[in-house]
Amino acid sequence: MTDPHAYWSEITAEGPIYGRDHVGRAILGRFDSPFIKAALDWTAARALRIADALDPEPGVAWCPVGALRTVSDAVIAEGDVPTRLREWADSDTDRRDAYRQLQGGDPWALIVADHSGLYSFTIWPVSARASPSPSAPARRGRHRKHIPELVQAAP
Repeated sequence: MTDPHAYWSEITAEGPIYGRDHVGRAILGRFDSPFIKAALDWTAARALRIADALDPEPGVAWCPVGALRTVSDAVIAEGDVPTRLREWADSDTDRRDAYRQLQGGDPWALIVADHSGLYSFTIWPVSARASPSPSAPARRGRHRKHIPELVQAAP
């Protein structure tokens, strides 16, 4: 019998810090679940949210007119994180492959980069087996606590 697992999801971003000569790293989200599908669904939802933040649709209500501009083809040629994230989140095949990889006990990662930075979406199995605390006293024999019976009051 295999050990029970939970699944840890984490999203990080790395990129140049404006006006500085170094790269910063930020954790954009963390999630854990006993279910692979829940971890993948959370990751896909965050991928779409990040894609929409990096590349919003023209004319979105929260953005002032003229604040957004079209990115040149040369910049897109370096890589297009929002498009890649949307493709992965919308691909049943890619998500099914990730599911199978995790089900096999292996970690999974989607790493994408462009001019805005490097984004890592990772999920890996972690042991979820409960073990007694080293400071917990050892119990011997079978002890039952008295559990009071709940009685419903008559109407």
